[in-house]
Amino acid sequence: MKKTNVILPLIEYGYVASILKLKGHTVDYCQESGRDLTSLTQRISKENYAHILFHPALVAYKTDLEIVTHIKQKFPNIVLGAFGPFVSACTKEVHDYFDWVAVGEIDKLLTDNSLKELKGICHSNGYIDNLDTLPFPDWGPFDINKFSYKPMIVKKPFFTMQGSRGCPMSCGYYCPYPSSQGKKWRTRSIASLIEEIKFLQQTYDAKAILFRDAYFSLKKERVLEFAEKLIAEKITIEWGCETRLDSLDRKLLKTCYDSGLRSVNIGIESEDDDILKANKRKGIIKSFQEDLIEYCYILGIKVNGFFILGLDGDTLESIEKTIEYAKKLKLYAAQFTVSTPLPGTPFYEDMMKDEKIVNKDLELLDNNTMVFNHENLTNDQIHNLKEEAFLRYYFRPRFIMEQLRWKTRELFY
Repeated sequence: MKKTNVILPLIEYGYVASILKLKGHTVDYCQESGRDLTSLTQRISKENYAHILFHPALVAYKTDLEIVTHIKQKFPNIVLGAFGPFVSACTKEVHDYFDWVAVGEIDKLLTDNSLKELKGICHSNGYIDNLDTLPFPDWGPFDINKFSYKPMIVKKPFFTMQGSRGCPMSCGYYCPYPSSQGKKWRTRSIASLIEEIKFLQQTYDAKAILFRDAYFSLKKERVLEFAEKLIAEKITIEWGCETRLDSLDRKLLKTCYDSGLRSVNIGIESEDDDILKANKRKGIIKSFQEDLIEYCYILGIKVNGFFILGLDGDTLESIEKTIEYAKKLKLYAAQFTVSTPLPGTPFYEDMMKDEKIVNKDLELLDNNTMVFNHENLTNDQIHNLKEEAFLRYYFRPRFIMEQLRWKTRELFY
């Protein structure tokens, strides 16, 4: 959906806040609009910060760097640091603007070093293997009332959690998760997850959470243990996750639903299995996929399907089939994007090496803009098909009727 009420709390900020507090720092989150430089300047002058950490966004990094330049000119004694996937992947584009930039996992870097030790380009030197050693994210400095994942998850206060990091799947050729978290799948214990949920409920009266794992249900038995533990301890929480359907089944879904699962994000990407294979993506047997999506609908679990247009080998016919397939499925929502080489991925590196990217403006890597010439379709055709997919999916009687049914269901959640 194009317009939503989604404001996801950035989990890296929560971990940074908790680690720095444990090291004796006072932590604040500056929520003033970055474009209101007057208000921002007043806030910084009032608070007398010693350090300011940034998490620049790929699609708005130029604006972020303008803000950094302004702060550096006005407050030359404040130490400015930067972290996040974009900084790790595009270090050369940003490092001159900051006193230090983090390459790798920021929580490992801050755990192993003091802020005073960080200068220049700082590598985390690997990943945190035992995620249970991390403190729970601290959301105290943030306006938690703004956190939202509507309409996929309706209850609030809402928070994000992370039960694992890394992803070993072959689609890592295109996906930024492995480039920022590694391919090794590292997990937290179920006991740690349960304790964090209790902490969120006791501290912030949490009613809902979304797991931001790259592949939440990689091991079925682990998900089953988690769901059964929630039920056994009578923990009432609405939760959602991002995963693959081929690591789920009806029995597991029913147990998860009973434990509070109400939202699942899945990548379907294309109706054409040959195109999926050609793009290093593992397809799922359609009958199985359709059955589980319908079963989720019957239970009351919203499924958000992600589709990519302009994959290698795509044609007008294959994209038409993908749009019709999206309409056929019992999805709650569908997202249509275009094939995008994201910095840090092998896909991006290969496209750059082969000089196939025709528009090198990083801010256009927004999953909505074609930046390379497709073999079968013009960029205008792909952009028009994306808009057409949105209109054909959302502006139809069946979708409107289904939304009314979901609204009725939510009254009894």
